[in-house]
Amino acid sequence: MIATVVGTSLAIVGFITWRREHVAKRRAELAEETLARIYEAKEAIEYIRAYYCLPHELSARKAEGAETPEQKAARDEANVIAVRYSKIVDVFTRLRAARYSFQACFGSEAAQPIEQLNLLVWKIRNAAGLWGKDRVMMLGTMTDSQRENCQRRIDKNEAIIFEGGGLGEDEVKKELGQIVSKIETICRPAIILRDNPQGFWASVAYLIQRLIESGREKIEESKKV
Repeated sequence: MIATVVGTSLAIVGFITWRREHVAKRRAELAEETLARIYEAKEAIEYIRAYYCLPHELSARKAEGAETPEQKAARDEANVIAVRYSKIVDVFTRLRAARYSFQACFGSEAAQPIEQLNLLVWKIRNAAGLWGKDRVMMLGTMTDSQRENCQRRIDKNEAIIFEGGGLGEDEVKKELGQIVSKIETICRPAIILRDNPQGFWASVAYLIQRLIESGREKIEESKKV
């Protein structure tokens, strides 16, 4: 009787341990895959925003009827973002597809940074279209006030489109860094838990470290204000 109870208890404990390890392994694999896709997307965004235009990128657009050389140049330069995006669109497609598995495993809130990254890409692409239209408008006749407002929009969108395109801090680069940091904070503990024999305490230590770093960053930002 006692042997049966002990045997049953050991079987239950073994099953619970196996189940916990299996779940931890699955979470770690999903975290690793998602983090890799985030890094890939970060590099893709940096490529899109590179502050240069190559000849083959400028020549990719078909002219919209009769265009002056100035109009053509403005539209060709704005179209460079679309050309680059078309080359690496699969990066963002894969990330969007991975979002649902990640959300199912880690929760809706944990998946929000992925959606934020997708919105950031849309913001860059949208800014490129507006930038081109306003530059063409600047070639026409307008009042001083209209020209001033148009130039303000051009400067604003140029800072979004190109890394280093604005005079102040690169807000898009900053936002991208924050998104990556959020995903790292979610994913790394799951990876540590799988790979480290003392994984639980190592993941706790990692989270504490990130909280300290985040607190320091907020303090430094408050000093700048």
